Amino acid sequence: MAANNDEPKIPCLDGVEQAALFEEAIQLKMVDGLQIGIWSSTGKP
Repeated sequence: MAANNDEPKIPCLDGVEQAALFEEAIQLKMVDGLQIGIWSSTGKP
């Protein structure tokens, strides 16, 4: 799951840093993702 080509600005991260960025991305997208979360809970795409 190397993201070097996908994320050239963060070419090397350890698992902890990747997890932290992933959590941050979720927080930033929480409003937009809220509807997606509802869909996931109700089993809709």
